[in-house]
Amino acid sequence: MSGAGTTAPYWRTCATNGFVYPPTGQDGDWTYHFRLGGYETIEWCEMTPRGSPGCIGVDEVESICREIGFEFERTADVVRIIGYRRV
Repeated sequence: MSGAGTTAPYWRTCATNGFVYPPTGQDGDWTYHFRLGGYETIEWCEMTPRGSPGCIGVDEVESICREIGFEFERTADVVRIIGYRRV
């Protein structure tokens, strides 16, 4: 997604300790902000398309997740990639 620049979806994550980043709203910086906390503690990552013409849409996000092999859930406008599943 970092290569997609401003066409990439917005995102937010939840760590296994319950910390949600960003605490309110969503972030759009995949190049620096997404990489700051590491990946090993991400419980989930939600991606929401920007909704502007030419941006990556929810269908494309779902397709990319399928190609990579991520476990994910989709609603009408959000794809949530599962890092850890609470049991």
